[in-house]
Amino acid sequence: MRICLYTESALPTTGGQELAVDALARQFLRSGHDVVVLTLRGGHRARVEDGKRGYPVVRHPRFISQRFLLGYYRRYLAAVYREHAFNVLHCHNVYPSGYVATLWGATPGVPIVVTSHGRDIAPANPLLRKRHVPLRISQVLSQAAAVVAVNRAAHRRCHVLGADPARITRIPCGVDVPRYATAAPRPDWLPAMIRPGRYFLFWGRPGHHTGVDLLLEACRALVDRCGVQLVIAGDAKGRKALVAEIKRQQLARRVHCLGAVTDDDKTYLLQNALCTVVLSRAAAESSQVILESYAACVPVVATQVPGLEESVRPRVTGLLVPANSAADLAEALTYMAADRARARAWGLAAQRLVQKFDWRRIADQHLELYASLSYSSTRRCAA
Repeated sequence: MRICLYTESALPTTGGQELAVDALARQFLRSGHDVVVLTLRGGHRARVEDGKRGYPVVRHPRFISQRFLLGYYRRYLAAVYREHAFNVLHCHNVYPSGYVATLWGATPGVPIVVTSHGRDIAPANPLLRKRHVPLRISQVLSQAAAVVAVNRAAHRRCHVLGADPARITRIPCGVDVPRYATAAPRPDWLPAMIRPGRYFLFWGRPGHHTGVDLLLEACRALVDRCGVQLVIAGDAKGRKALVAEIKRQQLARRVHCLGAVTDDDKTYLLQNALCTVVLSRAAAESSQVILESYAACVPVVATQVPGLEESVRPRVTGLLVPANSAADLAEALTYMAADRARARAWGLAAQRLVQKFDWRRIADQHLELYASLSYSSTRRCAA
């Protein structure tokens, strides 16, 4: 099978969507299929090393506008098809990449699959308030041979926006289970006060929507209750302002803002946390960090919002708290720190649960979907 994965963002940008595309491409190659990734060019001064990915990556110019002149970019899909003759086109994002694919029209026998990772069709997306965009999204969802929803929230939104329920398939994001189950060495640069099992880990981009302000407020309440540190890592953007806020609130002895952390250093931080904290004030994408924490045998405290709540089983793999309550968050973290044996038991339960989310299994589900669509397309063309 020859597969084209069309995504607006790919490595070296690191996020749930980018990691998912990379993981799927690698798994498809291991299964003996041909893969090409079509994506946008990086920003100014972006360092791109596509030759090291193990699969071909083709980049086209960034969209001048997400509303106008999108038909121009059909030529890049056509060029990739001429060179690679793919028989499945899988777009990661309904809009605009899925819309460009429908404008291209596809060669007969090449089904278009669309995956929403949540952000592009979320009610808070400002694009949905732009003229013509909701209609275009509905057009994509109704014309796609299959729509892949990564969670219940995405499934509901795809249906509301025009997807035929019979064409929606639930395939969650995956995780590299062996990587996070294998012990990683302690980074030399890590401060000595960050000790195994003695810190909460928040992973993500600092910002109001991720609830970092609630986390700092909860941390102030925790100072007198437990001696657990708080580690914030995952994205360098906004780190300077966050460090200044930590100092202003006199939390520098308890809160450590590490910025971007990758590879084995990230694995170590996940494996040795007392628990991982995943926060959002509104509906969120299915969190890759939750699956990574589970694979590392670490429970999760998350906010009870669509996209996150279905990933955490309360008092089995972690705890859920209201989205805007620092008091409830502090109470949950205190409860987690009060009994480390209980937290360890929840981590073990999470690690058993996450086995079915290994990328090999998730890739197989995609391949089964592709095969069924290709068979149906071939029969229609023959008829």
